[in-house]
Amino acid sequence: MIIVRRSEVNGSVKAPPSKSHTHRAFFIASLAGGKSRISNALICEDTEATLDAVRMFGSDASWDYVESNELRAPDNPIYCRRSGTTLRISCAVASLCNGRTVITGDESLRRRPVGPLLRALREIGAETSSSDFPPVVIKGPVRGGRVRIDASLSSQFLTALLIIGPKIGLEIEARGDVSRPYVDITVDLMRHFGADVYVEKGVYLVGGEYRPSQYLVPGDYSSASFLLAAGVLAGRVRVTGLSERHPDERIVDVIKSMGGMIRKGDGWVEAERSKLEGITVDLSQSPDLLPITSVLASFAKGKTEIKGVEHARVKESDRISSMAFNLREAGINVVERRDGLIIEGGMPRGGMFRSFGDHRVEMAMVVLGLAAEGVSRVEGGRYVDSYPGFIEDLSSLGADVRCLA
Repeated sequence: MIIVRRSEVNGSVKAPPSKSHTHRAFFIASLAGGKSRISNALICEDTEATLDAVRMFGSDASWDYVESNELRAPDNPIYCRRSGTTLRISCAVASLCNGRTVITGDESLRRRPVGPLLRALREIGAETSSSDFPPVVIKGPVRGGRVRIDASLSSQFLTALLIIGPKIGLEIEARGDVSRPYVDITVDLMRHFGADVYVEKGVYLVGGEYRPSQYLVPGDYSSASFLLAAGVLAGRVRVTGLSERHPDERIVDVIKSMGGMIRKGDGWVEAERSKLEGITVDLSQSPDLLPITSVLASFAKGKTEIKGVEHARVKESDRISSMAFNLREAGINVVERRDGLIIEGGMPRGGMFRSFGDHRVEMAMVVLGLAAEGVSRVEGGRYVDSYPGFIEDLSSLGADVRCLA
């Protein structure tokens, strides 16, 4: 349980490393045929799941290097914990192995779909279990060639195919246009490690060879979004150590659109307490911003419509329903739509809020508690999936927040 009281925040925090980049760097390095150095990797529950998977596929790996060896199908099931990225990329890597691989995770992960990815892997020669959800069984090896993927539920399906492309040669026809900036991250890292990727009209031509490299993981705008929202609602916060080319950099534009005071410099962004106005915003390319944008909207004057995020229903929780539930608990009027929310802003009150086992919902409600009336209690503990230092960083800024065992 996390206890939050209305409080003032002020100061500077260095952004934690990017989870998205860390996942991809470890998996790509494991296919690179040598020893790669990974600097500034994010150490959290989700990336630990990826490091475990990389080792089970045969690589020698730690938090600062990956030495790839011959791929092998693990003797034991790969347990991806709660990490959807680990699950989807592991499925693709397993298809390269000559043998059967079992991949599973906790209860939350077993509700995350993989059907479109499995169908694509079968199209290039893999044998897979028929269920659209974990646990899954995959037997390779696959062959190269042309393959189609429906990425309308998750861009991770396309990311997974792209990552194995240089090992077999693939021409990938992708359908669905959600979270495409995350695919751009994948392509950037593949090229950094030596792969050839050409993109034209939704078709990805993938070849070349990965080579061992050094890679510095950049700061994470996804985690920074919670800190910047805390600054806008409860004081002033500067986040340092940020770089460009991250989908959730969109938070800067969202805050600006709402009338918030936010400034950018060389590697830093600073947000200051502001009166916010409701907006209409399409978050289809940055669905992870749904929870914190919902919190900002709950304090904004007038209505905010968040749309384009139907795929947020198949994250760690159904984030549309999770946020609607919590904002209603805070006394805010919310209309739930198939692909988003309509929120009538006001003055949220503290209450008992649920995380639904979802780290981003949990962190969003903690930020709400910093500016809400009264005391907030947030079902807690999942922030460690992506941002283990979240409570400590908020406390360093002056927030009255504590996590009870």
